[in-house]
Amino acid sequence: MGNSLALGTPRRSLAASGLHMVADDAKVVLVTGSSRGLGKAIALDLGKAGQKVIINYVSDGSKEGADAAVEEIKSLGGDAIAIQADCKFPQRLTNEGGCCVIVRI
Repeated sequence: MGNSLALGTPRRSLAASGLHMVADDAKVVLVTGSSRGLGKAIALDLGKAGQKVIINYVSDGSKEGADAAVEEIKSLGGDAIAIQADCKFPQRLTNEGGCCVIVRI
């Protein structure tokens, strides 16, 4: 499995999911701490709505949960990848990395 998300896939409106804060035209959404708990729930909802999601985790112990979240999003019809990274400086992701929306948990 590569770490890339295909752009151009049609999405369902986020208004139906209750996640009004994410623009329908966002290309990629990074959700920190999304290998479990609240972060995972948000990532799943975004993925189900058709957003392309980056499942972020920091520790090696969270890799299995992150990979499971990716597979769950894909099973719901969404697209996701898991990336291990420390997101203490999220402005670098938006300025240099091309990420459109960051949800910090």
